[in-house]
Amino acid sequence: MDKNKLKQLADYAIREGTEFSERGYWSVSYEELLYHFGAEVSNTNELGKELEKELKQREEINELIMTEDAIEMTYHMEYCENCEGDPLSLLSVLGCNIYDEHYGSDEKMADNKPIIMNAVMERKASEYDYTRCVVDKIVEVSKSAFETFLRAPINDYDFIDDFNQEEHDYRSNTRPCLLLLGEGHDDGVLINTEGYPYARYSAYIPHARQIAAAHEIEQSHDMEPDENASPVLSM
Repeated sequence: MDKNKLKQLADYAIREGTEFSERGYWSVSYEELLYHFGAEVSNTNELGKELEKELKQREEINELIMTEDAIEMTYHMEYCENCEGDPLSLLSVLGCNIYDEHYGSDEKMADNKPIIMNAVMERKASEYDYTRCVVDKIVEVSKSAFETFLRAPINDYDFIDDFNQEEHDYRSNTRPCLLLLGEGHDDGVLINTEGYPYARYSAYIPHARQIAAAHEIEQSHDMEPDENASPVLSM
């Protein structure tokens, strides 16, 4: 590959982390490099191997791992404009699974089992704008109905319409919401309908069932919402 193009890719990966990281760790996705530079980088192709070699020669880089989706890096703290405290280790950031995969460890760190959860992630979020919600009702539907809802949350659903027919306090600084659970699922979806028969605002909640159980919130059951409803666009 052209050495100037390779230098551009490496400079970008260095600049992004040293300018914006607050903990000495940064991730640059291959999709990001493709978007900015038209370069098809992966952890298996020749360009990826050349870029890995180039980055490991840079004095700013402390550690580096090429994963399936991104270049994961930690930097020497003196090069990070916003970093404070002790430098991070990639193993502490990414967990022992990457250690096992990339370094061939035969030992299983039984006392450091990773926490695994489903989550909707926002890439490089600048801030989090959250809403204070109160769970006014929990509805549990069948496994198939829940998975149908996940595929089409802006369809109209009877159980949401039923929620809207009930009395809710919209005058406080919290939003009255419905928590949807699915049979056989630990996760759920928090829905702020604002009076509409579909999920006008919603959030995927990991371990929602355990959260509800901890608060002993009473559930209602509507096992088969309308799976043939016409989609409605959110405004």
